[in-house]
Amino acid sequence: MNPSPLHLIDAGLLANLPAADVPTRWQPMLAATADLARRCLMQPEPPLKRPWINIGPGYCYGPAFGHFDLIHMVFDLVGDERGIATDQMENLLDLQRPDGSIPFLWMGDNPARKWLTPGLSVEQRLAAGMSWPPLWPAGIEACWHAGAGDALLARAAAALDRTLGWWDANRRLVDGGYFYADILAKGQWESGMDQCVRLADPPPRPMACIDACSHVLWCRRFAAAWARRLGRDDALHRQAAADLAGLISSQLFSEETGWFHDAWSVNDPAHRPLAWEGIWALVAGAATPAQAQAAIDRNLLEPKRFFTLHPIATVAHEDPRFTLRMMHGPAWNSFTLWAVEGCLAVSRPDAARAILGAALDATSTVHARTGTLWEFYHPLGGDPTELMRKPGQKKSVPCHDYYGHNPLRAMARIWSTLGGGRS
Repeated sequence: MNPSPLHLIDAGLLANLPAADVPTRWQPMLAATADLARRCLMQPEPPLKRPWINIGPGYCYGPAFGHFDLIHMVFDLVGDERGIATDQMENLLDLQRPDGSIPFLWMGDNPARKWLTPGLSVEQRLAAGMSWPPLWPAGIEACWHAGAGDALLARAAAALDRTLGWWDANRRLVDGGYFYADILAKGQWESGMDQCVRLADPPPRPMACIDACSHVLWCRRFAAAWARRLGRDDALHRQAAADLAGLISSQLFSEETGWFHDAWSVNDPAHRPLAWEGIWALVAGAATPAQAQAAIDRNLLEPKRFFTLHPIATVAHEDPRFTLRMMHGPAWNSFTLWAVEGCLAVSRPDAARAILGAALDATSTVHARTGTLWEFYHPLGGDPTELMRKPGQKKSVPCHDYYGHNPLRAMARIWSTLGGGRS
């Protein structure tokens, strides 16, 4: 098990690279990404004390800040604009509640620009005990590797202790696993995976979710690494990480599929979707060497499963649950980047390079045809307007001009650093 908590944010992988290091055909798409980043930079306004990054002017519900979108944008920004990237992480830490959770701020079309959380007021969501995927330590790590300094790290370490306290108090199971509230109340989507196929038929009681377990494990690894850097004892975090990694590898992996699943479906073939969220076990370092290779060779690089024309499909193409709807099959470039991290975490740069090259090619082709960057993409190379967002909502197709799920400059830098188009 590799002790490094995050591989793709190493200074060499997210450093700024000359334009000549990537194919000419990608240049218009990358220039559009840079322009979109500039358009998304907003002036400070309460409760944000620093300039902040909007997830995209084309987002159908109006300006928003945070969620895992923010981490993708920080990855994209940190090579060129470390100061802006660091400001985003400081803004996020400013929002942490006393209980350790951090809200997603959404203004919608409110003319008074009062910050709200989707669907609920901040007070309502706090009372409901809701949070979001704790991926923010990865953004801190990216900024630290780029030179943000130990003051940010010390602040983040204290915040992460509070976050882990929240998870242990609110989402920990007796067996040591963790879950998202999605399985308790439909329509909340605490996991960030709105209307995903994994939770179409949730268990009757809280059970371990592959993404929640992996996210908490990853947080433990960050907490241990930061403690060592700051000269503190990391023993508690290391032991907690080892215990959780053991649970994931022993209880949430299917030898039959070569993939990771939730506790209620891992041994139930009839209700066991091949959903992309299993990648989090690789990202967090829970997979054994054999499990990791099976996950990559039998799944991530398999065209019948996740390696579609535009990888990574959010549901395996051969799975009967695959459809062209939001997180039921379409490809999201941000999720593709997490799959790349999963490959790098288990020393498979060949797989990472292949996935990146295919995704960037497909995105640049669509950009050349449509002139915009989309929230998510057709996994088989079709037009994004052929895809469905959420049934019954005012926006029926993916949002355009969407930055939060398009860390394309980061993807191109990693591709180039890994050897680019070499055979």
